[in-house]
Amino acid sequence: MNITFNSTIPSMSIKLNGNLPSQLAPVVILEASGAGATGAPLKFTFSAPKLADVNYEMGFCIGPASNPCGLPAFPVINVPGGQERSAVIDAGVFKNNILVAHQGTNEDLPFVMTIEIE
Repeated sequence: MNITFNSTIPSMSIKLNGNLPSQLAPVVILEASGAGATGAPLKFTFSAPKLADVNYEMGFCIGPASNPCGLPAFPVINVPGGQERSAVIDAGVFKNNILVAHQGTNEDLPFVMTIEIE
């Protein structure tokens, strides 16, 4: 996974990209931060690549490590192939929760996620 920091005053963005293995369990993208997580809003932009003749979605889930994609109180962002989706998420949610990504194709797929802090 690659991480790129772009900082300008008064905001900052972090770009993460990597590959998601085919049809495996979700991959942890962000770990729980533990004590001290603030409640600042974070704008996430999630992108999924376009695949010729393949209709699929890439999923990004936030929740406890024991079940990050299965609880209705936590967001699941589904991104159709060739598109992107944005969501504003309170940073405090990462005090005890993780962010994972998954996809269900037979191919390893790249993903791109940008986090903007204002």
